Amino acid sequence: MNTPERSRGNILIVDDKPENLAVLSDLLVQAGFKVRPALSGALALNALAGSLPELILLDVRMPGMDGFAVCRALKADPRSRDIPVIFLSAMQDLSDRTAAFAVGAVDYVSKPFFEEEILARVSAHIQLYRSAQQLAELLSIRTAERDENLARLALAMNCADLAAWDWNIESGHVVFSEQWASMRGFRGDEVKPHISSWQDSIFPDDTPGVMATLTDHFAGVTPIYRVEYRTRTVSGQYAWALAQGRVIKRDPEGRPLRMLGIEMDISARKNIEEALMSKNQELVDGEKHLAQLSIFLQQVREDDRAHFARELHDELGQNLTALRMDFNRLANDCVPSNCAYRSRFASIDQMINTTTDSVRRICEDLRPVMLDDLGLEAALSSYTKRFSSQFGIACDLALDREDYGLGEPISTAIFRIVQESLTNIARHAHAAHAMVALQERGADLLLTIADDGCGLPVEQPGERKTYGLLGIRERVKMLGGTIAIDSAPGRGTHIEVSLPRSREFPA
Repeated sequence: MNTPERSRGNILIVDDKPENLAVLSDLLVQAGFKVRPALSGALALNALAGSLPELILLDVRMPGMDGFAVCRALKADPRSRDIPVIFLSAMQDLSDRTAAFAVGAVDYVSKPFFEEEILARVSAHIQLYRSAQQLAELLSIRTAERDENLARLALAMNCADLAAWDWNIESGHVVFSEQWASMRGFRGDEVKPHISSWQDSIFPDDTPGVMATLTDHFAGVTPIYRVEYRTRTVSGQYAWALAQGRVIKRDPEGRPLRMLGIEMDISARKNIEEALMSKNQELVDGEKHLAQLSIFLQQVREDDRAHFARELHDELGQNLTALRMDFNRLANDCVPSNCAYRSRFASIDQMINTTTDSVRRICEDLRPVMLDDLGLEAALSSYTKRFSSQFGIACDLALDREDYGLGEPISTAIFRIVQESLTNIARHAHAAHAMVALQERGADLLLTIADDGCGLPVEQPGERKTYGLLGIRERVKMLGGTIAIDSAPGRGTHIEVSLPRSREFPA
C-alpha cells in the first residue's frame, strides 16, 4: 500500500517569511502532502543534500539569494535539475514571470493565492514529475535492453558467420562487413566499397533471379528481400549464400535510398540438400520399383488363382459331374431292395453333391469364372446374391451402367475389394444389411461398400485391428486411387474408393 506522503507528494517550500511558510505548510499537510520548509535559498539548497522533493515552491523576493538565483542553482545540479519549481510572488510584474520561466520554472503563482488553485497546480505538477520519472526509468531500462540485444546480435552474427552490408542506393556506396569479405576469401580492404563488388560476385546464371527479387522489393511487392544465390570466391569457385535485406529509407516518391541486409554462407546446407535429394530420388525410384513388383506379384497371384480355378472347374468339377451321373445310373440299375443299401446310396449321392458345391464355391473364391466370361457386372451380381444366401445378410447392388468397359486388372481389383469388404462384414460387422454401389464420376470410378453393423472398434495405440483393410488399401494404392473409411462403434461402416479408370496401374 502506498504511504500518504507518496500518494500525494513531497514538497519543499522556500520563503523568508515564517507566516507564509506556516500558511502554506498547514494547507498542504492537511491535503496529505509531506512538507519541508526553508527560510532562505541557502537553507533550501542544503536541504537537498538528503532526500529530494518532488516539487519546490519558491518565493521570488528573498534577501541574500533570491528565487531566481536558487532556481539557477537547482537547474545546474544534475540531482535537482528535473525537480519542478513553482514561483510564488506578490509582484505582478510581467518581467518577473518571464524571468521565472527563463531560469527553468514550470509555473508561477501570484500572492495572495487561492487554496484550490495552489492545490490543483501542485498536484498537477507532481503527477507530471512522477510520470516523467517513470518514463525516464522505462527509457533507461529499454536502452539497457537495446544495448544488450545489440551485443547479443553482434555475438550471434559472429557465431553464425553472418555478414552485414549497408547500401546507399543513390551513390552505390556499400559498407561491407569483414565477414562479407571473408565469405568470399578476401580481406576487408580488398573489397571495393561499391555495389559493383557484389554484382560482379554473383554466378551469371543466378543474376536474373537475384535482380528480379531485388526489383520486387524496391517496388514494394515484397516486405523483405530474400534470395539464395551462388557467389564467386577468391579461388574462382562458387559458394551458396542466403541474403536478406530491407529498404529502410525512401524519398517522398517512394524511391529506395538506403538498404540494410545480411548474408549467410549456406554451402554446407546446400550440399546436404543435394545429398538428400539424391537419396530421396533413390527412394522414389525404389518405391516405384516395389510398386511395379507388387503389381507384378499381384497379377501373378491372380493368374495362378485363375489357373487353379480353371483346373478345379474343368478337371475336378467335370469328373465329379461324370461321377455323379455314373453313380446315379448304377444306383437305378441296381435297385437294391435292402433299405440299408438305399440309405448308403443316398448318403454317397449327397456327398458327391456337397463336394461338387464345395469345388464350385472354391473356384468362385479363387477366381470367378463369370468374371472372365461375362465381365465385372455379372460377377458382382452373382457374388452379392451368393453372399446374401450364404450369410443371411441382405446385400443390394447398384450399378449405374450395364457395361463399364474395364480392362482385366482394374475389374479384378474392384471385384477383390468388394469380395474382401463383404468378407469383413460377414466376419465382424454383425450386420443385417449391406450395400455395394459402383458409379462413374467423371474420369473416375466411385466404389461404395456400406453396412449397418457394429462399426469398427476404436484402435488403441500399438494395435492393428485392420480387419482386412490393409489389403484393400494396398490394392487402391496400386491403382493410384484413394480410399475413405467412415465408421464408429454402433453405426456401421462406410467405405468409399475412388479409382482413375484412365490409368489402371501407376507407371
